[in-house]
Amino acid sequence: PESIFNPLVIFGLVGALSIVGLMVFSWRKKWWPEFLGFLWFCAFMLPVIQIVPWMAIFGSRVLYLPLVGLAIAFLSLVFRFIENNKINVLIPQAFAAFLIIASVILSVNRNQEWRNGETLWKSALKITPENRIAYDGLQYFYRIQGNFGAAQIWRKKLADFLLKKPELELLKRLVENPYGTD
Repeated sequence: PESIFNPLVIFGLVGALSIVGLMVFSWRKKWWPEFLGFLWFCAFMLPVIQIVPWMAIFGSRVLYLPLVGLAIAFLSLVFRFIENNKINVLIPQAFAAFLIIASVILSVNRNQEWRNGETLWKSALKITPENRIAYDGLQYFYRIQGNFGAAQIWRKKLADFLLKKPELELLKRLVENPYGTD
C-alpha cells in the first residue's frame, strides 16, 4: 500500500484492534478458551504480518495455524451463546457442517492451483497479471521440463514487462537473442 489511508491498511488496523479488543474483553470476563484462542491467533500472526517485510508470493499457507486460534475462540463463543440462550443445538450444528463442507471444497480447489509449478504461477497471474515473479517462475518451469519454446515465450513476456523501463533495453536484446547469434 502506498499510504496509511489505503482501504486495505485501514481494514487491517480495524481488524487488528478488534482482535486485541476481543482478547482484552475475554481476559476481563475470564473466558479462558476465547482468550487463549485470540492469543493463539495473535501469536501465530506476528511472524507473518510483514512488520519486517519479507518476500512472500502466496501467503495463504501462513493462515492455517492462526485460524486454529480463531476457530477455538469462535466455537467457544458459539457454545457459550447456546448455553445462555437455550437454542436448539441443531442450528449451530448445521451451520458448522456447512462451514466444514465449504472449507473442504475451497481447500480442494486451492490445492489444484498448487499441483505443479505451471498451475501455481498461472494462478498467480490470474490474481495479479503484472507479476514479474510469476513470469520468471513459468519460464523456469518450462525450461526445467525441457519445453524451451514455452520457456522462451514466458521469458519474452517477462522482458516485455520489465521493459516498461527504458534503461532495460539491453535485457530485451538478450532475451530475444540469448546466445548472441545475430
